[in-house]
Amino acid sequence: MHRFARIAVQFAALLSLSAALAAHAQTVQVYATAAPTYLTRLYTVNGSGATTSSDYSGVWFVPPNAGFTLSSTKPGAVNWGLDFRGGPKLGTPGLGSFLVGAKMSVKPTAFHLKPYGQLSIGYLDQSHKTGSGASQVTSSQSYLGVELLGGVDYPVAHHFEIRIVEIGVGFTHYGVSTGSNTSPNPAILSLQSGLVWTH
Repeated sequence: MHRFARIAVQFAALLSLSAALAAHAQTVQVYATAAPTYLTRLYTVNGSGATTSSDYSGVWFVPPNAGFTLSSTKPGAVNWGLDFRGGPKLGTPGLGSFLVGAKMSVKPTAFHLKPYGQLSIGYLDQSHKTGSGASQVTSSQSYLGVELLGGVDYPVAHHFEIRIVEIGVGFTHYGVSTGSNTSPNPAILSLQSGLVWTH
């Protein structure tokens, strides 16, 4: 629970920062991406059809994702902003999310590339099927998540950019016991690519 409390305090601080940035935002980015995401150590079913604490496996999800970033443009090479992103859980397997993050972006380089990095905190909700036949079950859990992300955008037209790639790594926290078992806290690996509109 101590880890959960630290994450909750950080999340509250990001929300406070969002109000300040929104009041002074000079640039808005809106984007839509495909977001393949891998969660480690999710429940699977053993040979007898029962779920036990020793039966875990990693699962890839491919959710759609969208978001927007509010940035304050100032002189210098670096801009700071606040990013809001997420997507719905569609079907099974499915992964829904809502994340808020502090973002640092670098002004375009000689090759017109726009690298950025951010730290995001929020909520993930997953479900996946495991086992087969009569032993098949649907496993669903919700988590508090923290993710460190870095990516590169490339301008292709006035107001439009391509998000060439974004890579994220992080961890989750799930503090609810399931019977005699406690769900592990899966690690996160995410990849994203898509389109960005900037105004």
